[in-house]
Amino acid sequence: LHLHGNYEESYEFHQKALAILKQYYSPNHAYVANSLENIARIHRRRVRNDEALIVLREALEIREEYYNDFHVDIAMNLNQIGNTLLYQDNHNEVLDYLNRAMSIYEKYYQSDHIYIVKNLQTIAFLFRQQEKFDESFNIYQRILRMARNLYPSGHFIIAEILLGIANIRNKQGMYDESLELYQQAVTMLMNYYSSAHLDIVHFLNCIGNVQLHGKVDYEKALDVYQQALTMLETYYPSYSSHIGNCLNRIGNVKKAQNQNIEALDYYNRALKLQKDYFSSDHIQLTSTIINIAHIFFIQGNYDEALEALEQALLIERKQNVSNHINMGTTLNNIGNVLFSQNKFDQALEFYQQSLTFSKQFDSLNYTTMSTTLWNIGNVLCAQKKYTEAFSFQQKSLNMREIYDPLNYAKIASNFNSMGTIRNNEGNYDEALIHYQKALAIYENYCPSCLQDMIACLNNIIIALNSSGKSEETLNYQERILEIQEKHYPESYTNIINS
Repeated sequence: LHLHGNYEESYEFHQKALAILKQYYSPNHAYVANSLENIARIHRRRVRNDEALIVLREALEIREEYYNDFHVDIAMNLNQIGNTLLYQDNHNEVLDYLNRAMSIYEKYYQSDHIYIVKNLQTIAFLFRQQEKFDESFNIYQRILRMARNLYPSGHFIIAEILLGIANIRNKQGMYDESLELYQQAVTMLMNYYSSAHLDIVHFLNCIGNVQLHGKVDYEKALDVYQQALTMLETYYPSYSSHIGNCLNRIGNVKKAQNQNIEALDYYNRALKLQKDYFSSDHIQLTSTIINIAHIFFIQGNYDEALEALEQALLIERKQNVSNHINMGTTLNNIGNVLFSQNKFDQALEFYQQSLTFSKQFDSLNYTTMSTTLWNIGNVLCAQKKYTEAFSFQQKSLNMREIYDPLNYAKIASNFNSMGTIRNNEGNYDEALIHYQKALAIYENYCPSCLQDMIACLNNIIIALNSSGKSEETLNYQERILEIQEKHYPESYTNIINS
């Protein structure tokens, strides 16, 4: 039942099995631990990771008392705990559990055994989450060869490994390659499972993500997400968390299409499901609350945006602070709202809090730190502290070029901001150099960053006008109209009619 995706029915059978086992065996028997682990797997499928972790640790305690220190079941238990911690974004403890599991597996099995493959698969996933893409990719390639030797006719493990590689390629901007890998993985899963298996829903969502953010094909993204949503509502109607995540994704498409009222409706539907499924202060709610805040921000409803972000921050602060990696981002988002309200001193205070948090608890998260440095630079620019502002932008750019060189959109944003600083200083020629660098990156590497591209083109027009080169602006104005006509036809019609 579990393998075929019938999780609700499977959960009931596991609960009944546990009750029977406790009648015939002591509470500390290995059979009880096995049953507990099966229940934990269902909890994870239902995105109840806190409950899964409690049950897995109970099972581990039983096994460590029942067996010696190097029993295979203990290794499997350690691997399951590592996986669960990963899904909680708790990266600090994961590697310790996985290394303990690996030391046991290596005592019993050859290096290409499926248990070793699965443990390495989790390590590769951890490295990908930490944006160590080369290390992650090398492990995935190694275990893909191992898995294909073990299962030459195909297997769901091979599909999962292909998914991992596809996710890396997606992060690296190799969208065509990632789509091809996702399709291979989905095809293999459909041959192995029923067509309505929960893993297929997950893989479809990944394809939708590439269509939305990479290929900028909103209709294809929407079609794939709708397909996933239909499968969930038909076969997993009680899985409110998964349905909520899918509604969030559809909301993201609507937001990208500037259909903000529809996007807000999808986000609110998602939030209601998540509150009913979890609780009103569960960490799983924060991404949806932040999505809602972003719509308020786009609409200029800054007070409502701020209220939503403060709610998300409150939820995050209830977690173990050192383990919740998203808090730095939320502090940045609050700073962004305050910045838009021209409350520069308050915005700077939140950005500094974000930077301090990242350095203290998340020192390897260069993505958040570089964003914070960029935000601080923008505030200082608004305060006309141009020398300091340029210095922070340069620090942010240096960090991105060293630790996140494939994040082209962010690097372009640095050049754009540096151009604005030079433009405000009256150094128009240098401003144009920075703007042109930003534009080249957007056009060559970030076709989905349409609003940023339009803003950059507008900045070039402003700099050209300021430097007395108005005759050169026509080409840039036409490029703006081309983007709006193709991707934002309603806005284009309004411009033409005005």
